[in-house]
Amino acid sequence: MQVRRFVVVATLVSVSAGLMGCGRGEPPKPRESVEASAPIAPTATLPAAPPAIVSNHATFVRQSAPKTLAAGARHAVSVTMRNTSGITWTHEAGYKLGSQPQDTQVWGVQRAVLPKPVAPGEEVRFDFTITAPSRPGTYKFGWRMVQDTVAWFGPPSPVVAVRVKQK
Repeated sequence: MQVRRFVVVATLVSVSAGLMGCGRGEPPKPRESVEASAPIAPTATLPAAPPAIVSNHATFVRQSAPKTLAAGARHAVSVTMRNTSGITWTHEAGYKLGSQPQDTQVWGVQRAVLPKPVAPGEEVRFDFTITAPSRPGTYKFGWRMVQDTVAWFGPPSPVVAVRVKQK
């Protein structure tokens, strides 16, 4: 750890040092000025500057999602994202692909696990299986990068409206 030291030099000047007798009906008399210059002990120690913070960034590349599914049906999907930050994404650091709106469980999967470390500039394809809701209707399919306990980042994948039909 780098330590920087500095010394503060204090100069003390008394405002009344040049005047004597003020307030007693006497004219002020000149007096020697009082001045002190000395290092203040102990010297202060400042820590080294903290490391630069690198922000997470991602770009959506592509995805495969069905337009229609039967209620309760399972379907393999994929979402590909590009690491546009200055750091490598790793499973150990909590990088995942999360469902949108944030952590919805509509598809039976909240987050897809990062399959490998992803260096800056590289792409990663998340392959996982979703399960259609049991009730017919139209549901949103969308995903976004997240670093667990840190932040969601990058734009989400384009939302796909998936129509779920009765079995």
